[in-house]
Amino acid sequence: MVSELIENHEKILGSPSWIVADTKYGSEECLGYLQDKNIKTAIKPETKTSKSGYFSKSEFRYDREKDCYICPANKLLKRKSKNYVANRISYKSNKKDCSLCPLREKCISGKGNFRIVSHYDSPCYEKAKAWYYSGYGKVMQKLRGTVIEGIMGQAKTYHGMEKTRFRGLAKVQIQFLLTATALNLKKMVRMLDVNEIKARIDSRFTNFIQLVKGVSWNLFRKKDVQVAYATGPIIYSLVHAD
Repeated sequence: MVSELIENHEKILGSPSWIVADTKYGSEECLGYLQDKNIKTAIKPETKTSKSGYFSKSEFRYDREKDCYICPANKLLKRKSKNYVANRISYKSNKKDCSLCPLREKCISGKGNFRIVSHYDSPCYEKAKAWYYSGYGKVMQKLRGTVIEGIMGQAKTYHGMEKTRFRGLAKVQIQFLLTATALNLKKMVRMLDVNEIKARIDSRFTNFIQLVKGVSWNLFRKKDVQVAYATGPIIYSLVHAD
């Protein structure tokens, strides 16, 4: 899906330098593809969400040299295993450290006696995270919230995109394309000077009226000449008959 969008964009407008999207596009596959094409992203990488009221993963500091995490109580979470299918590494705390920890209630839920933190084994996540929290990345996120989300709201509220009118992928695609065309036309009108548009319309209308008048005048004049030519010999013969 993303590769198809990028290829179409490259054919029409060239390769983009930045892309902004929601977290659903923050997978390793998507981020890796975009970074391979030298495209920076304002996309938050996918992460496992923490339960409300408990320490989030961001509060655990990763030590790259020792390849371990340090919890808010300054205890180590050592590397436990790697899921090669998901390309994700897990780090586990020591049960003894957790059982005696005064922050246990804010870190472990239920009857658990240890904490696990994991991350993807890929450098693309670190790059994506740095770009996402950069100054320009934050600007891109604000633009997405006002421009992109606003357009989707217009499509749903004013252009019937809250639900599809037809069944079938082909028909729904037609509806989407027509709606997008209408929204783009509205954008183009806003980008142009309204007074200039009115002046051009008035000027073209005036020229059209003058053209119609000119054509009509020539048409009636031609008919008058034809009538005079047709009646001329009759008048001439009548004059000579006298």
